[in-house]
Amino acid sequence: ATADDVYFQDKKKALELAKRAASLKPDPSILDTLAEAYFINGNTEAALKAIEAAINLNPENLSYYLSQKQKFLNKNKQQQGNKEGREIN
Repeated sequence: ATADDVYFQDKKKALELAKRAASLKPDPSILDTLAEAYFINGNTEAALKAIEAAINLNPENLSYYLSQKQKFLNKNKQQQGNKEGREIN
């Protein structure tokens, strides 16, 4: 789903496979992939939970995971703003 070539992008399949991989082996890099899969499928809350799990398992790679988390938070904030704007109108 995160491949540059559109031909290889399948967001739903990526999420399905990432969930399966994380259930078999909750490795930080797999959890990061799961977080990214949730993110590209529009589920920022689940993405944040997955990246937090990766941080807890591998705090040595904190700067990378925090940048991922910030990306998810920014998107979540943007989505909340859009939602509030629609409710006002």
